[in-house]
Amino acid sequence: MATSRREVAIPGWDALQWRQIVVQGPQQTSETGVKLDQQHPTRCGGGFCYKEGSRMSSVTRNRFLVWRCLGNVLELVEQSLDVNLCNNAVRFCFPGCVLLPDVVITELSHAIVVLVATNKTVHRLTFPHPMKLPVVTDTTLTLTGSVEPAHPSILYNCGSDGLLESPNYSLITVGSSDVMLVPAFSAYLSVTGKATFVIGTQTGSMVVVTLPAHGSGDFSQQMEVRQTSMIQRLWTGIVPSMMRQSGCVPESVCSLCLHTLGSELYIFALCRDSKLRIWCATQWECMHVVNLVDYIADVSDLRLPEDCHHILCKTPGDSLKRVGLAAYLAFDGKQQVCFVQVEVVHNEMVVHHVANRPLSVDRVVSMVVSKSEVWIQSSSVTGQSSVMHSPVDSAPLGSSMWNTLALDTRYMPRLDSTPRDFDPRDNQQLIGVFADSRSGVTGLIKQSSVSIVRPCDALEMVYLSESPLSSHDVPPPLPGTMDDSNLWEDALSVLNVCRMVSQQFPVDSLEQLDDIMDTGDIPGALQLVTLLLSSDDQHDGASSRDGLSEAILRLADIDELATAISSLLGLLDIAALTNRLLAMSDMDTDPERALWCQKLFSSGLGVLCVSGTIQQVVSLRRRMCRDLLLTIYGVLQRRNEVGLSTSDDWSLSSESREQALQLMCVYNTLQWTATTPLQTVSQSQLEANVHQLAALNMTDVIGMLHSSHSLMLADGSSLLDLCISATAGAQYRNVLATRSVYAMSQQLPLIQLLLHAVNIVVDIIWPVPSNPYFADFLVSRCQYQRIEELVSLCSQMQRGTSKAYMTFLLGQCYVQTREMNKATDCFIRASQGIDERDGPMERFRAELDESSTTTAQCLVAYFTKVVRLFDQHDWSAQVITMATAALSVADSSDQNVPILWSSLFKHQLQLQHNHKAYIALCSNPDPIRRQDCLRRLVYVLYEQHAFEELCQLPFVGLEDEVVTIMEARARSVDISAHSYYELLYSFHVMRGNYKKAAASQYECAVRLTTELPTVRGLQRRAKCIVAAMNALRLVQPGDAWLVKPSSRSLTQDVKHSHDHTTSSSTQDSTQQSVQVVDLKDLREEHVLVSARLKLLQRNADAGTSTDAEELVTLLTAAGLFTVALDVSDMFSFPPTPVLEGLAARCVNLTAGPSRQMASEDEDGWEWLSANDMDGARPNRTQGVVECAWQLLRHCLFNRVKADQRSQCFCAITMHFLSVSATLPQWFLDAYKVENPAQLLQLLVKFGRVEEAGQLATQYMRALLGTGREEFAIKHAVHAQSPLSWLPYNVLDHLATSLNTAAASTSCDATIIECLAKFQEQLDQYFDAVTFSSESRLSTSRIPSAALLS
Repeated sequence: MATSRREVAIPGWDALQWRQIVVQGPQQTSETGVKLDQQHPTRCGGGFCYKEGSRMSSVTRNRFLVWRCLGNVLELVEQSLDVNLCNNAVRFCFPGCVLLPDVVITELSHAIVVLVATNKTVHRLTFPHPMKLPVVTDTTLTLTGSVEPAHPSILYNCGSDGLLESPNYSLITVGSSDVMLVPAFSAYLSVTGKATFVIGTQTGSMVVVTLPAHGSGDFSQQMEVRQTSMIQRLWTGIVPSMMRQSGCVPESVCSLCLHTLGSELYIFALCRDSKLRIWCATQWECMHVVNLVDYIADVSDLRLPEDCHHILCKTPGDSLKRVGLAAYLAFDGKQQVCFVQVEVVHNEMVVHHVANRPLSVDRVVSMVVSKSEVWIQSSSVTGQSSVMHSPVDSAPLGSSMWNTLALDTRYMPRLDSTPRDFDPRDNQQLIGVFADSRSGVTGLIKQSSVSIVRPCDALEMVYLSESPLSSHDVPPPLPGTMDDSNLWEDALSVLNVCRMVSQQFPVDSLEQLDDIMDTGDIPGALQLVTLLLSSDDQHDGASSRDGLSEAILRLADIDELATAISSLLGLLDIAALTNRLLAMSDMDTDPERALWCQKLFSSGLGVLCVSGTIQQVVSLRRRMCRDLLLTIYGVLQRRNEVGLSTSDDWSLSSESREQALQLMCVYNTLQWTATTPLQTVSQSQLEANVHQLAALNMTDVIGMLHSSHSLMLADGSSLLDLCISATAGAQYRNVLATRSVYAMSQQLPLIQLLLHAVNIVVDIIWPVPSNPYFADFLVSRCQYQRIEELVSLCSQMQRGTSKAYMTFLLGQCYVQTREMNKATDCFIRASQGIDERDGPMERFRAELDESSTTTAQCLVAYFTKVVRLFDQHDWSAQVITMATAALSVADSSDQNVPILWSSLFKHQLQLQHNHKAYIALCSNPDPIRRQDCLRRLVYVLYEQHAFEELCQLPFVGLEDEVVTIMEARARSVDISAHSYYELLYSFHVMRGNYKKAAASQYECAVRLTTELPTVRGLQRRAKCIVAAMNALRLVQPGDAWLVKPSSRSLTQDVKHSHDHTTSSSTQDSTQQSVQVVDLKDLREEHVLVSARLKLLQRNADAGTSTDAEELVTLLTAAGLFTVALDVSDMFSFPPTPVLEGLAARCVNLTAGPSRQMASEDEDGWEWLSANDMDGARPNRTQGVVECAWQLLRHCLFNRVKADQRSQCFCAITMHFLSVSATLPQWFLDAYKVENPAQLLQLLVKFGRVEEAGQLATQYMRALLGTGREEFAIKHAVHAQSPLSWLPYNVLDHLATSLNTAAASTSCDATIIECLAKFQEQLDQYFDAVTFSSESRLSTSRIPSAALLS
C-alpha cells in the first residue's frame, strides 16, 4: 500500500472550556421508547465542513464542526485553522438515553441544523450560520501582552431554551419496549425545514419520526414501516399494540441513508442480507431492491460474520437526479466496497454499478465518503486502529487501490503537561473520521484528541510507503525542481535504496546513532557509522550483510550515481527548494489577497497543525539524511562492486558525504526547535530584555517583538509554536498571498497550502550564515536558556550559522545567567567576526559609513554597544575590560571615544579606583562629558567621605570647575545634612586660598542663620565664623574682608551652575548693594552667636533670632552677667543694666529668710556657675550670697571700663537705696574712692541723712588730711596743695535735711549728734579753706580775680 497522507495529531480536547447542557423531556421515563441492540458502539464521532469552506474569501474557510457520541453525551466542537473561536465547545447530556451512532448536520443559508437521535427521543438543534455572527465579540490575552481577537462560534450562545419544544423534539412512541433498535440511523432535513429521522430495527422494519418545519404549525409524526408494505401510521401520543418479533432477521437494517431524487425523499437501507432496499418516504413503499452480491465477481465462500456490520454511505452532492452510494460489505475474508449510482428514470428506480474495491482488514469500524475519496476506519484483532483511503473514481487509481494513512506516533507537546509520547491506546481509540473534498480538510476523532490529515510531499510518500515507488507513482516535489525525468527516477532509486539500507541495521543501533547526533558528537557519530558498516558484530548474521550488500549494489544500475545523490541532497534541502520556487514565482501582492491570507492557519489549532507538520517533515528528513549518510559510506566501502568512477568517488567522499552530514545536523537543530518547550518568561523579564536589546541597538530584534501578535500558548508549547504564532506565521502568509502561490491555491484544496506554509517556515528558520532569524526571534522572546542550547547544536555544523554571531548570542545568554566573566570572554571572541559581510554581525556596522569604515571603527562601535549592555547590569569590572579594549584600538577622532572614557570613568569610580577615575576624566576629549564626570567625581568622593583624597587630587586646569561644582552643590543641598562648605574650606586651605576658605565658611554661617535656626545650627554657625576669622587673619590686612552673600545671589549661582552657563545673568547681582564684612564684624557675630548658645543652654525657649540689645536683656534675666557684659562691651552698650540686674540678684539672695539652706541655693549656684570670673569657680564653702557679691565685685572692677565704672556705681547704689537695702562695706569703700560726691548725693536723695552726714563728715575730714586714703585723696587742703572741690549744693541739702530731722519731735539722739559733728566739721573745713586761700593770696602774685575764677 502507498502512503500519500499523514495524520497530524493535535491534542487539547480535554483543555476545552466545556459548557454542559442537560436535555431531559418532561414525559421521558425509564419505560419510554424501545430497547437498543447491545452491539451498538458506545463511542463514535464525525465532522462537518461548510459549503464555502474552500473559498479563500469565505468566513467559513478552514472551519468545521466535530461531534462525538459517548453513551448519552453528545459533544459538539467548532474548530478553525484560521481564527480562534470562543465558546466553541458544548456537551449535551441525555439522561436515561443512549445516543444512536450518527449525527446529521445540514447547512442552511441562515442556520446550521444538527439532527440527533437517542433510543427514546429525536432532537433538532439549530445554531446561527457563521455568516450571521458578529466579527469579533471577545479577546484573548497573548504571550506578548497584546490582545488577539477571538471570533464567536456558532455555539456561542447555545443554551437549553427551545430544545424540548415540539418542533425540535419528540419522544419515540412507536412499537413496544421489546422492539430492538439496531445501530442504523439516518436523518434528513428538507429545504422547507422538515426533519425526517429513520431508525432500523432487528425485525426488518424502520421507525420513522418527522419533525415539522419551524412555524408550520404541524405536529410531529411517527410510524413503523416494513417491507410487507403493511404500514402502521400513528400520530403523536397513540401507543401501538402490535408486538414485534425479537431477534435479527435477514431484512434487518444495517445502515441507512436518505436523499431527495426529484421531488421525493428516498430511504436507502442496506440490510443484513446484503441487499439495498430503496423506500419512498411519501408512499412508504419499498420501491426497489438490489442485491449487491451480484456485483461481486467471486461469490464463492461468501460468509457473513455473526456481528455483520454492513455500512452504507452517500456521496456528497446536491443533485436531484442521481445519488452515489458506497456500500461496505462485511464478508469474512472478502470485504468489498461497492460503488453504485441511483437515479430515477421515467418514474422508475435505476441502479448502476460503478466499481468495487476489495480490501483486507480485520474489522471495519466506520466509512466516510467525500466527492473524491472513500475513507475506511478499521480495527485489528488487538484493537489497533488504522485508516485507509481510495479514490471514488477508478481513473486516479495507481498501483494500489488503497492508500494507508500514516498515523502520528511522534512526540507531541500536550496542553496540560510537558511533551510526551502519545499513549498508544489513544491511537487505538480512533472513534471517527470526517472528510471534505472541497477544502481538503480530513479529520480523525480520537478518544482524547482531534487530528488533521495532511497530504505528503513526494519524498514522504516514497519513504513511508510499504513498497518502493517509481517516478510514475510520485511527481517531483515542486514544479520545476526536477525537469529531467531520468534524474528524478535515479533520485527515487537512491532514496529507495537508502530505506532498504536502514532496514538492514538493528533499530537500537540506529537509535544510538540518533542519540549521538543529538549530543552534537559528530566524530562519535561518524565512528559509529563506520563500525556499523564494517564490523560483522554490528549485524544480525550473514543474511543482514548480504541484504546490505544487495541493497547497495542496486545503485550500480545508476549511470551517474554522484549526480543522483547530489540531486537527492538538493531535494532534501527544503530551504534551497523553497528559495528556488520563490525565485521562479511572481512575488507581486495586492491588498485583497493579503487580506484573505492574513489569517491563514493562524489560529491555535492552525499553528499546532503547521508546527506538527514541520516536526514530522523535519524528523523524516533527518532520518533520510541519516540513511543516505549510511548509504554513501556503504558505497565508498564497496566502490569496486558498485563500479564507482573516480570522479564519482571524489564527489561522494568530498562533497556529498559532508553535505549529508550538514543536512543531518540542520534537521537535528530543526527537530530540536519543534520539540523543545518554551522557557517560562515573566512580563518583567520581557521588559528587561527590551532594555538589553536597546543597549545593543538591536532595533530589528525589538521590532520582532512588537510587529506581530503571538497567540496565548499553553504550558509545554514548543519554540516552533511560538515562532509560527508570531512573525514566522505573518511571513509565510505574506508569501502565500503572492500572485503565483495564490493562483496555485485557487486550483488546490486549501489544506494543500499547508505544505507550502511548512516549507516557507522551515526556510525562515533555516540556520544559514545570512539568516539569524530564529536566533533573533528567541532573543526577542527572552528565551536565553534555549539560545544556549541552540548555540550548542549549531556548533556541530562546519558550515551554517555565523559562529561569531553564535558566540555573541552565547554571551547574551551568560548575561542573563549573570556569568559575567564568561559573557565578557564570548563578546571578545565574537569581535573577531566583526568583518563578516552579509552576516548577522554586520548589524553592528549599520550606523557607520561603509565607504570609509575601518575595522578599528567597527570594533569600537561593537565594543561600545557591549559596554552599554554591561553598564545596564552595573558590571563595573566587565565594563572596564571592554572599554579598555575599545580604547586600545580606537582612533582619537572616533565619536565613541568620549562615551568609552565616560563609561571607564564611571565604573572605575564605582570600584573606588578614584585615581584611575580621575585619569579617565582628564583623558576625555569632550568638555561637556569631562565636566559631567568631574561633577560625578566630586559627588562620589564626598559620599565616600574621601575628603582628604578629593582635596589632594591635582585637578590640573580644573580647579575653578571643581570649586564651582562644590559651591553649587553646597548651595543646592540641605545644609543641615551635608558638609560641602567644610570640604570647600579644606580644599582652599590646602591650596593656600585663605580668603576663599574664609568666604566659604562665612557663606555657610549666613545660610545657617535662616535655614537652620536651631541650637545645632548656632553651634555650626559659631564654628564657621571662627574658621572664617582664622583664615582671614592669614590674609594680608588690606585684603582681610569678605562680601556678605545675599539669598538671591546664592539662588542664582545654583541655577546658573546647573545650566552650565556664564552669561550676563550675574548683572542683577552686581547691581545690588554689596555689604563688606571684616574681622571686626566677624568677631561681633561670633560674640552674638556664642551668647545665644549660652542663653539657650540656660533657657531653651529663648529663641535664636534676637538682636544684640534684646539679647543683653535676655542674658541679664537668665543670670549670664559676664556674657551680657561681653556683648555690651562689643556693641558699646552701657553696662549699667547688666550690673543693676546682678545687684538685684545679690540683694534678693541677701534678703532671703533661709539663705543658709543649701537645698534652696541650687538656683543661685546654677546661674553663678554659668558666669565666667576669669576661670575662678564659685566656692560653695563661702555660701551663695558671698559668691554673688564676689561676682558683682568681679564684674564691677574687671568687666567694666574705668570711664563707665562711676555710672555703674551710681546705678547699683540707686537700686540698693530704692529697695532700702544696706550697701556692702566693700561697695561703700570702693564708691568713696570712685566718686564720693555722687555717693553723698544719692544718700541725700534717698533720705539716708544720717549715713550721708557721716559720709560728709568723713569726706571733709579726709580733705583736711585725716583718713585721706579712704577717698584716695592725694593732697589735703593747705596753701601749697592743689585746689580741692566739695559738693556745696549737696552739703546744703544735707544740712537742711539734718536740721529738719533734728527739729522733729521723734528725732533720735544719733541724728542730733550727727548734725553736731557735721556742723563742726563743716566749720573746720571752711576755716581751713579760708586760711589756705588767704595764704595763697598773700604769697602769690596772681590777681585775685584769677584766683576767684
